[in-house]
Amino acid sequence: MTLLLAISTIALSFISLQEKEMTVVYVATETDPPDLEIMSRKARINRFRKMMWSLLWELCLTVLPHPIPGFTYTIEVQALDRVSKYEFESFIVLFMFGRLWHIWLLLQARLWDSMLLTPTYALGNKKSIIDMFRNWDALDHKLAIKILFREHAMQTLSTLFALLLLGSSYAVRVAEGPINPFHTTYFWNQMVLLLFF
Repeated sequence: MTLLLAISTIALSFISLQEKEMTVVYVATETDPPDLEIMSRKARINRFRKMMWSLLWELCLTVLPHPIPGFTYTIEVQALDRVSKYEFESFIVLFMFGRLWHIWLLLQARLWDSMLLTPTYALGNKKSIIDMFRNWDALDHKLAIKILFREHAMQTLSTLFALLLLGSSYAVRVAEGPINPFHTTYFWNQMVLLLFF
């Protein structure tokens, strides 16, 4: 599954770069006079370098954290005359929550399509399309968050709250489970703990 995620992430990055290169060609040829600077070899290398750094960070932070099959390791911590045993796999799973980043990327792509691309094409305003493609890098995560809070405030807050509650509950389960068996019996014990205390 991790290998499939890595391959799809790499493929998506190269497809996205190819789409951006096609929009660059469109912008360069449709402007008057044609904008040859953004089609230059140096500009293309800069765009490729930016994509590769972004891909490298995404792979390291969201794809690579994964329990190693067959590898088990127990971390022992002694405190208050008691030894607590933590499993390595449980800590790795905490880092796997970074994979939620891919859901955010899909949501962001859907947001750009519904809020910006489709309406602009429907209006048929060529100047607006060219300006939007020229400033494609300005369509970043901050703008997406602002649009989500403006258009879908309650759904966004509810989703963020649910994700934060689930992630924090699992973190409490990992941290407190070896010390107190009460935390490993039912998952909602941690959820109630975080909700009310």
